[in-house]
Amino acid sequence: MSEEEKSVPLSSLPLGDLSKLHEQSKSKSEFLATAMMQFRDIRSKFGMSLNALNNLESKMDQNISLIPLTTNLYVPGKLKDPSRVIVSIGTGYYAEMSVEQAKKFVNKRISFLTKQLDELAEANFQALMVAKAAQQTIESKAKAMQTAK
Repeated sequence: MSEEEKSVPLSSLPLGDLSKLHEQSKSKSEFLATAMMQFRDIRSKFGMSLNALNNLESKMDQNISLIPLTTNLYVPGKLKDPSRVIVSIGTGYYAEMSVEQAKKFVNKRISFLTKQLDELAEANFQALMVAKAAQQTIESKAKAMQTAK
């Protein structure tokens, strides 16, 4: 364990440092909670993509689809090759894939996001525990100071 990783008992910290630690931990937790919401939204969008691919696969013989112009406006369209789709692979890049390849790609993204969400949840839990411990130590020190008077 390096010197930076050594743990210090919270009771040995002055009130000012405890207060800073409490605020930093709360801020970190809020940041992580926001990141988790964003990751859940992204994962949900990939889930919708997977549903769309499954629907496309089940209706491949029809070659007809509704093309969104806006979120509430669609036009009917005929698919040239329903077995191939164009997938956004990130940062403005797109790739043509078979429906099966696209499903594998989307499933990989969902798995990756789920793993990241689990890690964020653990980090958030740790930040909340540090904030709670700091708050409890602040309260016990304040109580001890009042009793000493």
